Amino acid sequence: MEKKFDPVVKEQPIRDMWADKNVYWFDKETSKEVFSIDTPPPTVSWSLHMWHIWSYTHTDVVARIKRMLWYEVFYPMGFDDNWLPTERLVEKELWDELYQLDTDHYVEKCMSLVAKYREQYKNIRQQLWLSVDWQLSYSTISDVVKRISQKSFLELYERWLIYKTMAPALWCPETQTTISQADLEDVEMPSAYHELTFSLSDGAHLPIATTRPELLPSCVAVFVHPDDERYNGLIGQDIVTPLWAIVKILWDSQVKIDKWTWVVMCCTYWDELDLYRVKKYWLPEKIIVSKDGKIDNSWVEYLDGNSVEKARRIIVEKLKEEWTLTHSTSITHSVKVHDRTWKPVELLPLEQWFINIMDYKTELLDMADQIQRHPENMKKRYIDRVNNLQRDWNISRNRKYGIPFPLWVSEKDQSIITADKNDLPVDPRIEQPHTVWDNQDMWDFKPVDFVLDTWATSSSSVDIIKKYWEPDDMSDKVWTISYRAQAHDIIRTRWFYSVVKSLFEHQTIPFENIAISGHVLWKGKTKLSKSKGSKEKWPEAYLAEYWADAIRYRASWWFLGKDIILDQDEILQGKKLINKLWNSVRFVDMQLRDYEHKEIAFADLYDVDRWILTKLQDIKQKMYALNSDFNIAEARNFLVRFFRDDFCSLYLEMVKDVIYKPEMFVDWNKRKISSQYTLKKSIQELVKLFAPYLPYVTEELYQNDSIFTNKESDSIHCSAYPLVDDACFDKELSDESLNIVFAVIQSIRAYKSSKALSIGASLEEVTIQVRQQDKYILDGFLENIKSIANAKCVTVVVWEDWLLNKDKFALSVV
Repeated sequence: MEKKFDPVVKEQPIRDMWADKNVYWFDKETSKEVFSIDTPPPTVSWSLHMWHIWSYTHTDVVARIKRMLWYEVFYPMGFDDNWLPTERLVEKELWDELYQLDTDHYVEKCMSLVAKYREQYKNIRQQLWLSVDWQLSYSTISDVVKRISQKSFLELYERWLIYKTMAPALWCPETQTTISQADLEDVEMPSAYHELTFSLSDGAHLPIATTRPELLPSCVAVFVHPDDERYNGLIGQDIVTPLWAIVKILWDSQVKIDKWTWVVMCCTYWDELDLYRVKKYWLPEKIIVSKDGKIDNSWVEYLDGNSVEKARRIIVEKLKEEWTLTHSTSITHSVKVHDRTWKPVELLPLEQWFINIMDYKTELLDMADQIQRHPENMKKRYIDRVNNLQRDWNISRNRKYGIPFPLWVSEKDQSIITADKNDLPVDPRIEQPHTVWDNQDMWDFKPVDFVLDTWATSSSSVDIIKKYWEPDDMSDKVWTISYRAQAHDIIRTRWFYSVVKSLFEHQTIPFENIAISGHVLWKGKTKLSKSKGSKEKWPEAYLAEYWADAIRYRASWWFLGKDIILDQDEILQGKKLINKLWNSVRFVDMQLRDYEHKEIAFADLYDVDRWILTKLQDIKQKMYALNSDFNIAEARNFLVRFFRDDFCSLYLEMVKDVIYKPEMFVDWNKRKISSQYTLKKSIQELVKLFAPYLPYVTEELYQNDSIFTNKESDSIHCSAYPLVDDACFDKELSDESLNIVFAVIQSIRAYKSSKALSIGASLEEVTIQVRQQDKYILDGFLENIKSIANAKCVTVVVWEDWLLNKDKFALSVV
């Protein structure tokens, strides 16, 4: 066996073997129970970062454990190349060409570019080796996904769950498209409260504070709280704005009477409260912000044509000159921004398409109770998302690239023609409908020129991965997904919209379990994010510097729901552990060269051997329970502590004389065979337990014919996961029973340390004074203690309990 594991030499041949043997293929004809996984396809935009590596490794460990537990694992991987970030990537790389391209050629350019990035993403995942069946991979812009998404749209449209209306919608001036409520982030930004002077008919003044004075031309009312006695007498009166417009003073219970001037102006549109007030009090609309984020049609000459930010500065200076802005106070407040651009959004009345979700809040809340959450506290975020819904789901986007609406509209009477489901996918922007209404010319019909919100596609991921409605539909094997993995920041989108679609289309939950990961944080505890430009060491750099297994080791130490700091020292700890595992197997391999590999009854083993096997059963039991709850991080920690502290630091040290100096023992042959049997059995199971976390090194170790003499499969990742063997458990040799043994060993090591002696330094004589009830335990480990102490003589003396005082033993060393 080679002296060390060299990943540079070994990883590629191991990957080739896995591919040649189809180790991770999903067998559609299987009779096994299927464990299915739906994991978010990464957005195809620039490079991956370490968060992707961390989160996908966690899911991969789950997949590998389930495969070794004899499940047929259904584990596809997608590429999310149907989204605004992908389109913006294309715009960034092809900026000089874009103005020359029509829709058809623009989409063609997008498709060509994202194909390159899909391959890059796949290569990184294969290097880490996610145990994905790449036959099941998909692209969210593929014809299959288009067909499934458009068919879903048509079915909901036919059931009147999708409708079109002119309504205020969230608009991103930067990307020139509508967005949904789920696409918003609240970001703290510097701003100012500007106190403006409004005039009453009797000449009195009323101060009103605002952070957006540029919207003053769109003011349609002023509101006070009905319980605010200062203003009760003013309700219903006219008031004059600083721009000489006359509006009414009205009351509304949502005015905050403890905030600034206790009076607010209603503008169309500033925020959701303005929407609510315009609708409730039948107020007119005065829209002065255009789609490009500029002030337009405000009838204020010095504002029109300027960006919102510039108009704000201009009107502040103008009102100061006119003495209608009394003072400004700098503040920091929360601003709603588009999570793709981090720029503020506007509310504009636009014709958009919506899915009715406001009428189904109760059903959406009920479905949350049917899904197992890991961790449980993440349910609250989903519940808050449903309870905070303020509008239906806007699924139309004003972009070129994406999955088009399968609809045409008549220019004569606005009637709608839907695509034939047998013709899907279709692109109405370049195709005409096959049939039209009687007495109408098909050329009168124009495309409904929108593309679907990406979440309208991603929400159907459970149908996409099983190819629902497709010729190779796998719904008979995979219906409700076993395991959904995702981060906590997309609870409001991916989790929520998946439940919406599953409710409407299948009247059932989309997945049985949902595992919520946190974020990987960089220095200063900032989130690693492509959209935020976190470029400190992309995965390619880490994989070049460290081993894939070492990175996976660190990534698997990630508790669900928790953020984690990217710590390179922990990756180095992973390399050390891999070396320790390799060296341990190499040590065992050397000790088995004269071993006959025969079975030995557990009862015939020596105490030290029965102890380590008993301890191993305890670890396997704990790991199985934790893994069943998808707590792979804590399971990994139990395994590492057992391997490092119990197996290496204690057991190997206690049996080394049996291996190296068997002549010291009267019954040396029987004792050595007992140790060899235990070494082989223990290391076999340890390598298998580590396999889901460290796939490369464990595969290489599994191919060792001295250790794994009777291989049950071509790959360790298709072998049986080690389960508890009750026949190898002795409760009298549990940790609690053997505390006296461990304490004595620790005391001997502490003595050597205090005397500046090496751990292997020899001792003449060690005397251990113990109570009578502890002597028989130590007697069973006397030779092992002698070995670990490297002592010529170890004696156990019984003392009376009162002589030992509070201590369970006393130690004297010569």
